[in-house]
Amino acid sequence: MEITQDHPVIAMVVDKGCKECDFMLPLVEETVRENATTGVTMSSFDVWDEPEAIVELQATTHPTVILFVGGHERVRIAGSATKRQLLRKLLPYLHADPDTALGELRRQLDNPGETLPTHRRPLLGSRNTDKIALLRDVPIFSAMSKRRLAMVARYADETAGVAGQFLATEGDVGDQLFLICEGSAVVRKQGEEIAKLGPGDCFGEMALIDGEPRSASVELLEDSQLLAIHRRDFDFMMKQVPDIAREMLVVLSRRLREADEKLVG
Repeated sequence: MEITQDHPVIAMVVDKGCKECDFMLPLVEETVRENATTGVTMSSFDVWDEPEAIVELQATTHPTVILFVGGHERVRIAGSATKRQLLRKLLPYLHADPDTALGELRRQLDNPGETLPTHRRPLLGSRNTDKIALLRDVPIFSAMSKRRLAMVARYADETAGVAGQFLATEGDVGDQLFLICEGSAVVRKQGEEIAKLGPGDCFGEMALIDGEPRSASVELLEDSQLLAIHRRDFDFMMKQVPDIAREMLVVLSRRLREADEKLVG
């Protein structure tokens, strides 16, 4: 299925008997109505009535919300989400001007303190191919086959951040892995700088596994392009393909063994 319209298009995959879908559908429809001036339109596809469309959209769960802009996929939200989460992911691509997007977010959520990533040019040209190359260098994914990496890549969202934005706060519960594609960040622990991150660096690997509080804070030093993987999406993948978990365990075991050898040495 090729969605080639110039205006933004939201494709939503639903199962009419699913409670999460019944919850999400009105939220997405409301978001489309509230942002009608951007030209955004919406089409919904039922997993039972339109299986061919589901296969072409590569929707492995429901509900799934996919935003296309200029014929290219820009946002994919797999599973349920709140209105706040929908708006934070969708508005930067519905409004080309970041100030307008931020203003709309504040208006629709009535929250003056809300922040929003800046809309920037698309980072990845050939979506999964480029993502696979980036993810291959992430330590916990390094032992995976290209086929497994392709599955992980489908759940890696392209996102943008602005200078001064905190991607992680020490002590807060972590639920995402971030990979820096363009830009830089500083890592602080108890207020002290302990590292700087640049293109190719990632953080939050263990958040995908244990969801424990962040051990340090990470702040962007400049406007940046990132890949993000949410723990909920990763849990779904591991349930569908248990081999992913086994391949990650191989890497974690190797890293623990190397750490032990350093301590002994």
